[in-house]
Amino acid sequence: MTSQKLLFKEISMNKIIISDLNVRKNLEAGSEDSNIEDLAKSINEKGLLNPITVLNRQENYELIAGQRRFLACQLLGWETIPSLIRSGVSDIDA
Repeated sequence: MTSQKLLFKEISMNKIIISDLNVRKNLEAGSEDSNIEDLAKSINEKGLLNPITVLNRQENYELIAGQRRFLACQLLGWETIPSLIRSGVSDIDA
């Protein structure tokens, strides 16, 4: 069993990729999950309360949790985003 580790870091938004396996299916306009604009407004007013979670993939990071938060911060024009970097996690566990 591999030891899991967490590291907190501000990561450049352009270094984060959204895995095909972790894409929310209901981000189309009008769906309950699609209201990225409202989330962006909330983050702009209150800040990002929970960081996203990523895996280190050599020179990039793979998003494994927080797709809506990532997209909302992208909409706000953020250059970096607070992130928890997980290591020692299998792809299946991620």
